[in-house]
Amino acid sequence: MMEKMSLCSKSSVFRAIFCCVLLLFLQVSLPERMHAQPTPPDDPNSAPIDGGLSLMLGAGAAAAAWKYRAAAKAKRS
Repeated sequence: MMEKMSLCSKSSVFRAIFCCVLLLFLQVSLPERMHAQPTPPDDPNSAPIDGGLSLMLGAGAAAAAWKYRAAAKAKRS
């Protein structure tokens, strides 16, 4: 005879608990971020460098990875 499979296996229970915790976290954290007001800058004449600096760091990391992969590929050949 075939045994009946239980509807509440460990993986399905874990998945349900994980989804509930994730949804609870999103409901609590997202409204805080969406309604938060940014702080005014200290000096109105200062320029933000965070965005450009992050892009330059990302481009540099991508170029370094490209060169590293090319050197590793040349070394294997």
